[in-house]
Amino acid sequence: MNIAIIGAGNVAWHMALALQTAGHTITAIYSRTLAQREALASKLTQAKAIASLDLRHVVADVVLIAVPDGALAAVAGEIKVPLLLLWLIHQVHSH
Repeated sequence: MNIAIIGAGNVAWHMALALQTAGHTITAIYSRTLAQREALASKLTQAKAIASLDLRHVVADVVLIAVPDGALAAVAGEIKVPLLLLWLIHQVHSH
């Protein structure tokens, strides 16, 4: 399965590496912070660090949103996904 990940914090790192190990392809990593998105993308075999929440050009069956709960509204307001996207998943963070 092709997966794009929004977020490059602790949860995103663990999910990305685990999903790749399980045989999935991480195609894109988005983070507001250039250094964070590039660092995570560099640890994955096919991921590209992307600078925009416009995911209409990204090959992904699933978008995993791994951002703090307080940032979810901002992400939801900016994200653009293809019409045929199968799943949009928010990873809940516990405090």
